[in-house]
Amino acid sequence: MNRNLVAAALLGLALGSAYAWLSSRAPDPLAADVVAEECRPTGNPCTLAADGGEVTLTLPATLRTLQAFDLEAETTGFREVSRVMVRFDMTGMEMGENRYPLEAEGEDSWSTEAMLPVCTADRVDWFAEVTVHHAAGMTRFAFPFEVGER
Repeated sequence: MNRNLVAAALLGLALGSAYAWLSSRAPDPLAADVVAEECRPTGNPCTLAADGGEVTLTLPATLRTLQAFDLEAETTGFREVSRVMVRFDMTGMEMGENRYPLEAEGEDSWSTEAMLPVCTADRVDWFAEVTVHHAAGMTRFAFPFEVGER
């Protein structure tokens, strides 16, 4: 009987530790330097400001999973932008590595083609985290949005 209690306690400890570790890895848009509260970048430009600069993100009005789409970002006010990246994720759910480098289309214009994976839980709430690498460091901007049906 004591053996069963010890085994159950060890199993509970292992499961609790695994849950805590996985929960700590879940993406959180609030880890960004600034999060869009009012605007959504689907169909309309959405602008956020931090660290003396601004990022404007524009996504297509209609997004579907597993369908390629173009996205555009404008960076203004930052000194010496060397790189812009976008990462797509869901709050509290690990969606794998969905990170895309944007290519410079001019001094402050950036673009790329991206694709969202399917969420097996049928959730449609995503966020795009845009990271701007500039002379003073890097700044992250989170833009929540929703996709249409699969």
